Amino acid sequence: MHRFGTLVVVMALVGAACSGAGAGSTTTSVATSAGGESLQDFIPGMPSFDPSDQAAAAAQARQMEQRVQELVAECMAEQGFEYVPYVPNMDGMGFNEADYVDEFGFGMATQVLVDDAEMQRRMEEEMGADPNQAIVEAMTEQERQAYNDALWGPQPEIDPETMSEEEIQAAFENFQPTGCMAEAQDAVYNQQAAMEFFNRFGPDLEEQFSRIESDPRIQGLNDQWAACMKDKGYDDFTQPSDAELYIARQLEAIGVITDLEIGPNGEMMGFGMEGIQPDDPRRSQIEAIADEEVALAKASLECSKLFAEVYEEVQREYEQRFIEEHRAELEAFREEHAGG
Repeated sequence: MHRFGTLVVVMALVGAACSGAGAGSTTTSVATSAGGESLQDFIPGMPSFDPSDQAAAAAQARQMEQRVQELVAECMAEQGFEYVPYVPNMDGMGFNEADYVDEFGFGMATQVLVDDAEMQRRMEEEMGADPNQAIVEAMTEQERQAYNDALWGPQPEIDPETMSEEEIQAAFENFQPTGCMAEAQDAVYNQQAAMEFFNRFGPDLEEQFSRIESDPRIQGLNDQWAACMKDKGYDDFTQPSDAELYIARQLEAIGVITDLEIGPNGEMMGFGMEGIQPDDPRRSQIEAIADEEVALAKASLECSKLFAEVYEEVQREYEQRFIEEHRAELEAFREEHAGG
């Protein structure tokens, strides 16, 4: 569980913006990271902050989401609908990192087993706090359809009875969101710029991540982490990603995790996950894996406290190097998208 610096922050924010869930502002004044320039500075609309100050980052994200909500309300009012700006809970349902690890470990086997009723309760609790829920519930079916079309735009036309899985997937992949929410997000995030930045620089950044992981200073931290884990009874891991991969491999073996992608340094790059039914015969196996996952994640988190300061320093150094090596391309990209 590394404390990621701005290189990782950029990729996370780009991914979030591309999915419509991130935060960025074309008008907000932003600060550079402690090391000087940051990659965020070259993406118009992408927030920039010191990644070591998580409280400030969270406050900025919330501020930007508030701006999205205000724009949505203005857009909906223009179409004759009432919409109350509302920023939902953005802190992982109230969990800090230690609390999350205590309950969910790495968030793999444990998430498969999350009780549907509990998740429904949490969702209903959050939805009940949204003043727009009451507005929608008071509408007729026809009014609700018009309201949703205005807010979200028409959705892809899907007919599971006549369409193949490939056709359904293609319909969603080719879908371009419209409506007030999409317009507001486009105004606050420069989503097109974020997507193009990811397409243009993503492979180079992934290569940079690999270099960071291979840096002798990080390898030294891995050695300290491995020694700490050994003291806790875990002898088979050399770096934090090994612990997560160990759980993923167990789930892969019983068919719960699919399409597991492994990076050049043995880290997980991505995977698919299959849901299970209450009577799934694998449930007892998954429960055993989940128990092991929580214990392993708690140990890993404790041992990872060694990482923060050194990891941030190394990543800032590599980020500055990346900027200098790609400065002409980065500045051209920023100029190209400055008006986005």
